[in-house]
Amino acid sequence: MNILIAAKDAGGAEVLSSWVQSHPLHHYLFVLGQPALRLFERKCGQIINQDIATIETVMSGIDLVLTSTSVPPVIEMSVIVAAKQKQVKTITLLDHWAEYLQRFQYQGQTVLPDEIWVSDDDAYQMAITCFPPHMIYRQDNFYFQDIKKQFQRYFDPTNRYQEHFPQNILYICEPIDDVFIPGQIPSEYYGHTDVDAIRHCLNLLRQSYLLDSIRCVRLRLHPAEAVDKYDALIRETDRLQIETSVRRSLAEDLAWGHWVIGMSSMALMVALYVGKEVFRCFPPHSFYPKLPSQELRDLDDNLRYVEQNLLTTSRSKWI
Repeated sequence: MNILIAAKDAGGAEVLSSWVQSHPLHHYLFVLGQPALRLFERKCGQIINQDIATIETVMSGIDLVLTSTSVPPVIEMSVIVAAKQKQVKTITLLDHWAEYLQRFQYQGQTVLPDEIWVSDDDAYQMAITCFPPHMIYRQDNFYFQDIKKQFQRYFDPTNRYQEHFPQNILYICEPIDDVFIPGQIPSEYYGHTDVDAIRHCLNLLRQSYLLDSIRCVRLRLHPAEAVDKYDALIRETDRLQIETSVRRSLAEDLAWGHWVIGMSSMALMVALYVGKEVFRCFPPHSFYPKLPSQELRDLDDNLRYVEQNLLTTSRSKWI
């Protein structure tokens, strides 16, 4: 089968590339933006990327179009529109749990594929409230499975009852300021910037009764972020050792961290999947969309829980 893959954002590209690796017998063509292109080449090797301007020509001979979603979804929606004109079946894999309707807005209209794939109960329940239920299908998340296998190679379960403290904290960054919202400044739309969110989290961790038990906070950058983006914030923060993750895989960072903090990144759900204790942390009056999982605790409301349960217990809830 000839399958055209379309993606732009990192999260969707991770899921789609793992799907491609798990289905090697098909013939694939690609229409990828950055950072999706870099990610696909890292995982799948060198590929021939098609220009979006030639999409109508590329569509000839395609049996199926499989896309992720982005905000804004210019590449994916352009490909879906071209596929529908050629009567090619289209499927979109939802890789997240927020802003579903916004992910299908294109040139002032809602453009839906023939099918929408989700990979968990939370996503399914959200999707059927936004789209016709008959088009929603459950599929395995091969990316989560891949990360868990990698995590098991990095993580040593024999250490889970050793080195109780000080502990390492992994913070998952999100590039709020890089999100495109028509007619809006992201920081005004969500109520804060990405730097505001990290600063708020670090201020919580600088509570005197927590400091002695924290060895290091590692900032894991989003693929779209510059390596030096948070250098000024790191310099201004005292009493905490802070570093930026450089050239490390998500699995390696998860194995390093005793627990994980972030806002709404898919990486938080991956962390839960491999058995980590995960917290979400938002500045006051944040309007940033939240993940639906009941396993995510709000750091602001659980500092005493952290002190009593995490800073004196195991390195991971290894499963």
